[in-house]
Amino acid sequence: HRIMTWAGAKPATGLQAAARDVRYRLMADWARSAAGRVAIVTGHNMTDQAETVMMRLARGSGPDGLAAMQPLSERAGVVIARPLLGVGGEVLREYLRGIGQAWIEDPSNDCMDFERVRVRKAAGARAALGLTDAALALAASRMARAVTALEVATDEFMESILGAQQPYLPLGALVWPKPASTPEEVVVRALG
Repeated sequence: HRIMTWAGAKPATGLQAAARDVRYRLMADWARSAAGRVAIVTGHNMTDQAETVMMRLARGSGPDGLAAMQPLSERAGVVIARPLLGVGGEVLREYLRGIGQAWIEDPSNDCMDFERVRVRKAAGARAALGLTDAALALAASRMARAVTALEVATDEFMESILGAQQPYLPLGALVWPKPASTPEEVVVRALG
């Protein structure tokens, strides 16, 4: 293993997000310097996925945000693989106990200043409402499928616009012939 340290000043707010960005940056920098193709494999699990969905739901996220973490993604030119998204966090801990393997808990996992910790502590209450880790992970998976469909529809819409006569395109202006039947979400994505 290799230990990489975040040197320098830390932000007063948004510490967990900043720390996550720095962790991925440090790992990606190392991975790009390694010989051959390297992927970063994380231990993100179904519990992490459920917490991510809850946090994004609280912010009013749309389909992209509610799709949460994907099994494969890319960050800074490096593949991020999350093979354990279908396995509950407690199942993983039981497995490790069963083989006598210790692990280190991040002390910030008990700090109620952080949103994820507050969401984690409410797991029992949300499960009592049917918002189990499995149900939330399933919703994320279905949202990911919906995002894929929306991206295909947006690509087709953009191709239809760009395939039309565009006399002002050389001047940097796009003629936008929005058909009345085009769903608003597709238009929003196309504008993006």
